[in-house]
Amino acid sequence: MRRSPGLVDAGLAVLLAVAALPSTIGGPDAAGVLGSGDGVAGWGWVLFAVVHLPLVWRRRTPVSALSAVLVLVGICVAADVTGVFLISVPLVALYTVTRHAPWRAVWPAIAVSLLVFAAAAVGARANTPTLIGIAAILVAVCLLGTTLRLRESALAERSRHHRQELDDRARIAVADKRGQLAREVHDIVAHNLAVMVALSDGAAATAVSDPESASSLSAQSAATGRSALAEMRRLVTVLRDGGSAADQPGLADVPALVDQVRSAGVDVVLAGPGAPAQLPRHVDSVAYRVVQEALTNTLKHAARPATAEIVIERSPSDLTLEITSRSSSAPAPPQPRPTGHGPVGHAPAGHGLAGHGLAAHGLAGHGPAGHGLAGHGLAGLTERLAQLGGKLEAGPLGSGWRVRAEIPLSDQDRDR
Repeated sequence: MRRSPGLVDAGLAVLLAVAALPSTIGGPDAAGVLGSGDGVAGWGWVLFAVVHLPLVWRRRTPVSALSAVLVLVGICVAADVTGVFLISVPLVALYTVTRHAPWRAVWPAIAVSLLVFAAAAVGARANTPTLIGIAAILVAVCLLGTTLRLRESALAERSRHHRQELDDRARIAVADKRGQLAREVHDIVAHNLAVMVALSDGAAATAVSDPESASSLSAQSAATGRSALAEMRRLVTVLRDGGSAADQPGLADVPALVDQVRSAGVDVVLAGPGAPAQLPRHVDSVAYRVVQEALTNTLKHAARPATAEIVIERSPSDLTLEITSRSSSAPAPPQPRPTGHGPVGHAPAGHGLAGHGLAAHGLAGHGPAGHGLAGHGLAGLTERLAQLGGKLEAGPLGSGWRVRAEIPLSDQDRDR
């Protein structure tokens, strides 16, 4: 339960009054009498109580509280009603000003307090040691209030920066999740749709001449659609309930991917040693997406007949994937100009898979001429590989197009 500041300040005023009583009771003979004053007796007790009263609103209006206290102290000194309360109460009020009042009011309040203390000490005919002691306490109170104020301000600023940093991190995390979701949806939709379009076109082309083959192609297209729906359900489940990287496909799933692309009319060869065993999950998933994206672009852009070769190699330091696609009807492109690991998508019109006669050959007609590999898929893969310290190269190679990815393996990964 949070206490009211007014009640706390009223309690402090009462506490100060009670603490001053032992040195105030006794009139002129009381221990707290200053100089030649008469102490507190008779109606002086009214002044004693009234001096403490402004402390009740000291934090709500610090300057007004200090002003009222200083005026009452002057009245007490003029009436020879003296005691330690004439020091303790103004010090508390001055501390409150240095701690809570606007900065423009702090220094004038300190100056006025010094003048009132000096006048009161002279009026009470206090001795030199007493004056020095009062001055030292006054300076200490001002320093204490200012120091605590600056510390509180620094802590508040640090807390504000911390909250801002947390907000920035939250926004970045949301943006990362949004980008990850976009890449996952692209991977699922783009590939499966490309396969379904190729199978559907094949079924339409053979519907009259070979109805049995057309029926088989239509069944494969439907199976691909169901597979895409299953992957989308998995993705939705991960987003809704949380999921594991183990749910992601890896290089062990490449043979199934190859069979799927072959059924769509591209002759795919899986060369080299094949999928390495026991790769880290994040590396395994990204490597699979590289192969999937390259084959998807082959389906979308390469003129038929088309071929693709996949080479997967693992060295002690990194994992290398190279996917080369060729179309027998493609014109010879100019000298190879790999895009490096910068942004993908700057190949000129007419080169790469998009230039393999796609405007006039079957499925290839479903990709815009000159678009090449400049889609969102390879751009997203470039970002993924950059996060792993890897790089992606895509560019023309002889009469075809090559996609090459290198993913470094950490020391822990190499020991697997």
